[in-house]
Amino acid sequence: MRTIRLAVLTVSALALLSGVALASYRTGPYRGKTAQRLVISFVVHRHTVTRLTYAVRYRCSTGIRYTGSELLDTTVFRIRNGRFGGRSQSPSGATESEIHAQLGSSSATGIVRRTIRINTVTNRPDPAGNELCDSGRVRFSAHLVQ
Repeated sequence: MRTIRLAVLTVSALALLSGVALASYRTGPYRGKTAQRLVISFVVHRHTVTRLTYAVRYRCSTGIRYTGSELLDTTVFRIRNGRFGGRSQSPSGATESEIHAQLGSSSATGIVRRTIRINTVTNRPDPAGNELCDSGRVRFSAHLVQ
């Protein structure tokens, strides 16, 4: 009976350790590409991700398509169980960004999305704008920069 208990404890400990190993990741700057072949970058810290920067290609409600400029997201994303994500909004409220990602040992994969409302009269971002441009869900992969 004692041998069985010891075997169960050993298997349980190994299962826990393998789970911890899967959740580990390396800190530092990450850089990669989106499925739209545009650059994405961010910095992974011990418990957070910062300096998320990326551009996307938009499809607008008026039929126009264009590539937006790279935007730096100042949001600090918390890492939980090797994952991070959330939504953020530009100071004007016209642009909304979203990211969901999982960190590997020295890589990251996930999805980004960005929407922007534009006033077609002034051709400027406006939270009450009459044109909605959306990137859709865009996959990305990134690796730790050595």
